[in-house]
Amino acid sequence: MKVRMSLVGLLVAVLAIGFVATGYAAEAAKAVTVTGQVKAVTGVAGCVATVTVEKVGEATKTVVYNVVDTPAGQRLAAEANGKKVEIKGTVETKDKVECLTVTEFKVLPAPAKKE
Repeated sequence: MKVRMSLVGLLVAVLAIGFVATGYAAEAAKAVTVTGQVKAVTGVAGCVATVTVEKVGEATKTVVYNVVDTPAGQRLAAEANGKKVEIKGTVETKDKVECLTVTEFKVLPAPAKKE
């Protein structure tokens, strides 16, 4: 009987830890829409491109996102290298690096040249 109660207690504890861990993982990635300049990269593990975004607020801040190596990320690197884009996806911070998982993107028109 004591063994059975101990096993039930252990099972409850493991399930509780699993639910808590899942909650933290879900909170870590947040949905975003960013607009910035794409630069394809090689040699960075798990990353196919970077996106540089100028965030304007009280002070202008430059944020560089590493684009995660997924099919959508690979398309972004191939089709939009050197271009300004609007990207929808999720951002997760890993080892102080902002990792962007692309769900969709669109290339923005180049600004009109001044004459």
